[in-house]
Amino acid sequence: MLRHDRYPLIAAVLLAVLSPLLAGDVPADVKQAIDDLSSDVFLTREKASGKLLAAGEAAIAPLEAAAARGELETTARALGVLEQFVVDAADGTARDAAHAAIQRLAAVQQPGVATRAAILLEAIAELRRTQAIARLSDLGAKFESQTLLIGPGFLPADQILEIGPEWRGEDDDLKLLAAITDLQVVSLSGDKVTDAWLEHLTAIPALRSLKLKKTKVTAAGIARLKEFKELYVLDFLYFPVDDEAIQLLAGMRQLSIIRLYGTKVSKEGAAKLAAELPTTKIDVRRGGFLGIGIEPHQLGCIISRVEGKSMAAKAGLEVGDVILSINSEKPGSFEELAKLIGRFEPGEEIALQLYRDGERETLKVKLGEWE
Repeated sequence: MLRHDRYPLIAAVLLAVLSPLLAGDVPADVKQAIDDLSSDVFLTREKASGKLLAAGEAAIAPLEAAAARGELETTARALGVLEQFVVDAADGTARDAAHAAIQRLAAVQQPGVATRAAILLEAIAELRRTQAIARLSDLGAKFESQTLLIGPGFLPADQILEIGPEWRGEDDDLKLLAAITDLQVVSLSGDKVTDAWLEHLTAIPALRSLKLKKTKVTAAGIARLKEFKELYVLDFLYFPVDDEAIQLLAGMRQLSIIRLYGTKVSKEGAAKLAAELPTTKIDVRRGGFLGIGIEPHQLGCIISRVEGKSMAAKAGLEVGDVILSINSEKPGSFEELAKLIGRFEPGEEIALQLYRDGERETLKVKLGEWE
């Protein structure tokens, strides 16, 4: 028997649940199946579970009420049936109702009930996460785990998601993202990406970094980014976001960096946003990408790294080459090199004067895109 003086919250939480039972609105076969969950006979309990699952949404409230009574075996078995609804039910309404019932049970003040329900919620969350990753992967999404430089230091990124032009799903499939609550880094590219996609991303509480490349996201979608309170890194690559649209980011003072490559944002527009976000680095470039790492050298800079599939690699640049000039301008640091390359668009050709094996030579390189 529930005592309202001992468990005041239980009375409030379960009032709506118990009312149908008290009013006699629950079908007789459902009532009997609930009673049979306490049977000592295994086969009887199994049949009762099957009947309750077959009853659909009508069985949810009685199961919640039975679990809330706090009788050890009945609570465990009622929760077990609710779990089957959440995991296996084809009826989305019944599935959601069962999940809500378990959430309410996890909040009651009876430790035996609340603890079991809370453990069950964790197991369901992990199962949904695993299923969501598997389904989205089947549709062309890519997941990986790694550590990235985000904000003030290196932070673990438990899950990184990339969806590109090979995506074969529908917009509604992105609702599955709500089950992957540890996503921190998301990259979306291609003309299938619209404002509606950003709406689905709002279900990800831990999002730290977002990249949008060659998308159809408009100012309306960009305005929604204000909902991401933990977002530190924002990349807009190769789509026509303009000065007016980026002003919608004003107020997002938590942002560490905004990269605007190959957009319609002007230096004036970037400066206006920078005035609103004084601690945010705003990097505006035309979007050309070479694909090398360098170190300072007395003659200019020396190549320390060449990315394998970059235009630099295709043009034949090698580690140890000394860059004397780019289009007759001498880069003495990585920052100066980045500014020089940033003046050009993907597909434009630049002339590099090199010092290699004791000789000077000029190499023409067509620039690529940032990934």
